[in-house]
Amino acid sequence: MKKMKRQFLGVFCALTFLLVLLSLPALADSPTELWVNGVNILAPDATLPEGVSYEDGVLTLNNAAITQGYLYDSSDSSNSYSAGIYANGALSIVLKGSSSIAAPENGNTFFDGIAMYSGSLNISGDGSLAITALGGESDGIYLQESSLIMKDCTLDITADYDGIYSDRSVTLTGCTLDIAADDDGIYSERSVTLTDCTLDIAAGDDGID
Repeated sequence: MKKMKRQFLGVFCALTFLLVLLSLPALADSPTELWVNGVNILAPDATLPEGVSYEDGVLTLNNAAITQGYLYDSSDSSNSYSAGIYANGALSIVLKGSSSIAAPENGNTFFDGIAMYSGSLNISGDGSLAITALGGESDGIYLQESSLIMKDCTLDITADYDGIYSDRSVTLTGCTLDIAADDDGIYSERSVTLTDCTLDIAAGDDGID
């Protein structure tokens, strides 16, 4: 009888451990910090901006107009950086309707449309997103320790620095991109993979680097 109990306990523990392992990817696929239009989206009492919804690592923009930034980096004494959407950890963005991210120039505070640290950024959906990133080293999309995966979506980016910057890989499939950037249109420190995309890039330096 004791042997049967130990066998049952062993099976129970193994199943419990397996369930814990299976739950880890789901936890890893959600950001630990997420700000949109100056609002802390993960705060329990957050009032989400109009046209913005969020659930389980998926941020949906539905005719959203993002006009305010979150100050995510002020470590430089001469310049600071804000972003219309800022995430720490993996994030998926789904586009519906026509959404936009834009903020007026603000002295030495540079404005990135989307900024992200760690994880991967996935953008998809049948909607469109227009990003205007003005001021100094402002990027349309800025990814640090993060990769970018975009599928079947439309983006229009105007940036005073890079249209898209990633220190990891950039993978675009079935996308339509219109980019005007003072530096590089798309910059990746690893690789840029394009499949069935339509691109219109006007860049001060390289279109794709």
